[in-house]
Amino acid sequence: MNHQPFETWLLSDEELTPENERALDEHLETCDHCQEINNAWLGVVDLFAEMPDMAPAPGFVDRFQIRLTTERQVDLAMRHRWQSVIMLILIGNVIAALVFLLGSQFLTTFETPTQLVLSWVYRLASTLTFVKGFQNLFLTLFRTITSIVPAGFWAILGIGLAGSGAIWAITMKSLSVLPRRT
Repeated sequence: MNHQPFETWLLSDEELTPENERALDEHLETCDHCQEINNAWLGVVDLFAEMPDMAPAPGFVDRFQIRLTTERQVDLAMRHRWQSVIMLILIGNVIAALVFLLGSQFLTTFETPTQLVLSWVYRLASTLTFVKGFQNLFLTLFRTITSIVPAGFWAILGIGLAGSGAIWAITMKSLSVLPRRT
């Protein structure tokens, strides 16, 4: 026997139309299965009505919030730890690949270890020479600019940069205390 839509109507809180209510009553008179469901449901409703309202133990909300905050912090720490491990593995793989590719090309160009050492000394010396030349260029440029531009401009520039930094710090502080959406 088909018990739909009668089972749904019995367990629903929605109001039935008069025709549906009449059809349900007629079905309940002849169907033992739906009568059992109706009696069981009415028993459950009575049990809920008899149950006293339970209040949580004192401090429940505080304990729950502390536990939730702690769990979120632990989850965040674990997520950061895993991200760090994954990044280290990726960086290590990239470095290993570069060492392999460049090392294999580099080592095939030299016939003896002496040539390799001399090549590294030459590269180090040329790098240091380049850095020293770059340093001299910027020092000369800096001395020239400071002698051309008046001191008042430097003071205004410094005050402007300090003000911008202060505004940035205040903005970051106010944004850091805003509640986060989760």
